[in-house]
Amino acid sequence: MKQRNPWAVVGLSIITFGIYGIYWFVSTKNDMNKRGETIPTAWLIIIPFVNFYWYWKYAEGVEHVTSGKMSQIENFLLMVLIGIIGMPITQSAFNNVGASDTAVSPSNPNIPIPNETTMIPAQPADPATASITPQTPVPAPPSAPTPETVAPTTPQAPPESPVTVGNPGQPQDLNPDNPVPPAGPTPPPTNPPLVQ
Repeated sequence: MKQRNPWAVVGLSIITFGIYGIYWFVSTKNDMNKRGETIPTAWLIIIPFVNFYWYWKYAEGVEHVTSGKMSQIENFLLMVLIGIIGMPITQSAFNNVGASDTAVSPSNPNIPIPNETTMIPAQPADPATASITPQTPVPAPPSAPTPETVAPTTPQAPPESPVTVGNPGQPQDLNPDNPVPPAGPTPPPTNPPLVQ
């Protein structure tokens, strides 16, 4: 509920010959309807006798918004019998509701702002005195590979190159059963000994 000075409501209503009073009724009705009340249109204020029904519904909204701190009958009698005095009293009740709203988070009205009584105490800094609590393992995201799904990779040896013996650049077969003479110039044959 919007915070207003209760006596300013009275003063402005007197200065504007009641026009501000009608504006005040419309504004507070809209504030209460935002909180879930079903107060009908404020045009009913200007209709004789029907305006009593409107004041009754307005007083019902005041009772619900103030959580019963101002009853429906009390507010109805204040507005109908002594309206100029009932307005600041009702506005004071609205201000109390607005003051309690400041202790509520603006992003979510159902979550109160933490204070000394609602905050969780801090854990001790000394690891010897801190209690160890088991932690629940966090599962890996579906897109991330797990160790079970990743195939182990084995290092592969580089391909073997043929071994060269003698003349580099020429592959040699090292099979002892099938010797291959080295390529290149053949050595001159040795002269057989002369027969005499």
